[in-house]
Amino acid sequence: MAEKITQIVQKSRAQEIRIDEIDKGPAHIRTYVNEEDLEELKDSIQKLGLLQPIVVMEKKNVKSGERKYSLVVGSRRVRAHEELGEDDILAVIVDEQNKEKILAASLAENMFRSKLSHKDTAKAVTELYKLYGKDEKKVAKATGIWPETVLRYVYLKEYGTTKMIDWVQKGDVTLLDVKRMLEAAKWNIAKAERWIEAMIKEGMTRTEKKNFAEYMKANPSVPISDGVEDAKKLHIQNRILVDLPPDVQKGIAKAMKEWKMDADEVALQALHDWLEDQGYIE
Repeated sequence: MAEKITQIVQKSRAQEIRIDEIDKGPAHIRTYVNEEDLEELKDSIQKLGLLQPIVVMEKKNVKSGERKYSLVVGSRRVRAHEELGEDDILAVIVDEQNKEKILAASLAENMFRSKLSHKDTAKAVTELYKLYGKDEKKVAKATGIWPETVLRYVYLKEYGTTKMIDWVQKGDVTLLDVKRMLEAAKWNIAKAERWIEAMIKEGMTRTEKKNFAEYMKANPSVPISDGVEDAKKLHIQNRILVDLPPDVQKGIAKAMKEWKMDADEVALQALHDWLEDQGYIE
């Protein structure tokens, strides 16, 4: 699991910097801020001051008139200070190496609190994916997210349309559904979006979605109605049925809620990780 943000920040000295020198560009994680939470933060800042400094990285070769710092973590705190009319904010300045650690820690901590949307998680995971040389295993080690899920978030960020992201956020489809349809459509985004919309309209089950993706991948030129008809046919499935004890059932339910995954995905990841640890999977 990634090192905690507070542990990284404690190793650095915080200092006051001007807010108008901060570039609040694409590096920070959140794109949506709950207004009620923001008001609570502003009230806390007024009463107690800023308890946790923001994290910025000093830009190199800054020209006259350009902003001096890039925001890494703390967009909500910056906005609260701006709305309170503050000119300065307490910040820790990190280098490129610590930027990776901070982003990983911020993503992990926010995901555990279930406060990041799929859109924001996809944005942060993709940023880490690029920082770690497009190695999903390194991102997984830093954040605790399954490597396959890392790739699904990357696909959502890099190829997902506004509609796809909205469908995932509402729970109409999963990250896996989007990945499967993008692959089935050979990365034809418009075609994948039409196919996903058909899945939702038909109210397909998890198994039917899988069947639909496989059929459309093998027959990309057929009408969507043919794929829908095939998806609803009885298909032979390779499955293992296991009676789960109550503690395992509770554990799976907790993981499903925390990581926004299906039960099958949670069970598959747990089984995969155990087999890998035992050396049965390389």
